[in-house]
Amino acid sequence: MSEPVDRGRHRREAGSETSYGVEDVLAIPPGGPVTKHTARPRSRPSPWSRKQDKVLAAVIVVSFLLAGFLVWITSDSRVTTSQLAVTGSAVPPAPGAVPGSLTEIWQARSGAAPVPVAEANAVVTADGGEVAGRDPFTGNIQWRYARSNLQLCTVASAWSKVNAVYRKDGVNNESGCSEVTQLDPATGRRTAQRNGDAQLGTRLVSDGSHVTTTGRTLLNTWRDDLVKSMEYGSIEREIHVDASPEVVFEVVSSPEHISEWWTDDAEVEATPGAVGELVWGDRAEVVPITVVNAEPPRLFSFRWCYPEGKVDDSANSLLVTFELTPSGTGTRIRLTETGFREMGWEAAKLAEQYREHSVGWDTFVPRLGEYLARLVSTP
Repeated sequence: MSEPVDRGRHRREAGSETSYGVEDVLAIPPGGPVTKHTARPRSRPSPWSRKQDKVLAAVIVVSFLLAGFLVWITSDSRVTTSQLAVTGSAVPPAPGAVPGSLTEIWQARSGAAPVPVAEANAVVTADGGEVAGRDPFTGNIQWRYARSNLQLCTVASAWSKVNAVYRKDGVNNESGCSEVTQLDPATGRRTAQRNGDAQLGTRLVSDGSHVTTTGRTLLNTWRDDLVKSMEYGSIEREIHVDASPEVVFEVVSSPEHISEWWTDDAEVEATPGAVGELVWGDRAEVVPITVVNAEPPRLFSFRWCYPEGKVDDSANSLLVTFELTPSGTGTRIRLTETGFREMGWEAAKLAEQYREHSVGWDTFVPRLGEYLARLVSTP
């Protein structure tokens, strides 16, 4: 009988080739067995274990936390309350006949809504900074949207939505109603929000497809997604030129220069109250103007487009103003034209005139800049 062959998994048969992928875990390591007295190689220290690295990491974490806190404390979310309706109430059935009498069943303050607002299954009230959707039977609040830092200017319904305009100061701290929020009347969910330019005392007027904000000198018109589609009230254009304010004042107020970048001919004197005229073609179009302000080298303004034979005033003319401000080695020219709202034009003519003047200044203000560039570059 032959001797048994030891086929332990950690032993190789004599004369066998090396088997790759098999490790003999019982093999004695080079240098003898490892004991508790055996010196082990020292591991390489982490490059981030230094004290200054830990301090830097702490500073980064604190900076992120502080930035997040500042964003939160200055955000609109912190001062906004939005409580949505869980379940809506039923819509009151239409009466079969005209009621013989009416009885008040509840009341609530609604100082920011000039007319009653009733949409979907809610009666909407607006007061202070809060808009609330109420049960038409009980007056109980079903949903509410409130801003603790802003007061309402006005609230109205349009496009089957509730549109709330909040008072918020605009550029240069000009007071106005510049934040517009649109709400779903059934749930109170915010569906759109934009910044606008409505004036204090504004009201919302809707024709079913667009909403217009009223104002003493400014009208804004929005689409149903609150994107502003048109503005009537003022035209503003601004450019920078590499010429001194003194040179620019001469170019915008002297006839010989005006006819180089704007008209075919001009007659005007830079004196308040002086009456002149702007001429196009072979006197095919002659427009009278009256100088309002002439303060070289920073301000020049005049009125025009008033009825022939009439004395110009703020109710029947447009005011064009050139404000000149030193900027670096040149001048910032800011042109404004106002008074469209006061002219008393019908809506179609207002839109036409505003469009024509906008296109005109889009052409002539760049020409003014080009003429000034040629003028100062000429030896």
